[in-house]
Amino acid sequence: MIKVDLRLPFGDHNDLSIWRPKEQAGRLPVIIYSPGFSGGKDLGTGLAFELCAAAVAASMAFVSFTPFGWPETGGADADFTYGRWSQNIEDIFHWLSEQSWVDAARVGCVAFSSGTTTAIRYAQRSPDLKYVISVATCLSVHVGMNDSPVRRGMQELLVEKTGVIPDYFGKKVSEKFYIDSICNAPVFRMAETKCPVFFLQGTKDNLWRRSDAWIGHEALLRAGLPTKYVEVVGGDHGLSEHTAQGVAESMQWLRELGMVGGQP
Repeated sequence: MIKVDLRLPFGDHNDLSIWRPKEQAGRLPVIIYSPGFSGGKDLGTGLAFELCAAAVAASMAFVSFTPFGWPETGGADADFTYGRWSQNIEDIFHWLSEQSWVDAARVGCVAFSSGTTTAIRYAQRSPDLKYVISVATCLSVHVGMNDSPVRRGMQELLVEKTGVIPDYFGKKVSEKFYIDSICNAPVFRMAETKCPVFFLQGTKDNLWRRSDAWIGHEALLRAGLPTKYVEVVGGDHGLSEHTAQGVAESMQWLRELGMVGGQP
């Protein structure tokens, strides 16, 4: 496969990496990778890397990016929100849809941890994405429990009224970050989701991620929307010791959706 690094020519000018087959016939389906909190376009050696390799071998393209507010793309912490991160994915989709090598009708997203918040938020406001694979799902404000930083932020702003805005896992966010996190948490809008969602969840992950994945899946089922839920027995937050199963489950689901393979 071939790899190209570039910077998105508009929006937050996100830093991207694109993996494609060396030989290509027709337009390619594309997977956009939305990394976890503090992550970027570097795939490392885990599930994202292995899924990228499998996708390219199946005549797909794979795109990773660094969200606004993280090194390589850059941006001030005070301007960072999950909404802005979600807009980064949307910008990438629209850029891809203008590329001659992309099958825009078969573009979806694989997302990890906090990256699932942003991908699912995009899927709730737009039909652009044709699927989301959600690993270690984050839908609610139950992050960093038992003492949620979102709760602490709102405690300072609304109860104590100290004017002090707590860091969010070391990130010096502003008041708008906490407001956006609560008001636009995707758990409240699951019935608005406009594409199938596959919840791929490790049983050894923390209680909050497991509960969010189950709630998301059940909410979609009750709304009559397409969804799939698989628990990987013994899997941790990133399915680090179960990459083969994670890749196999993901690729099988993409085949079932008709998303795999080149198109003349």
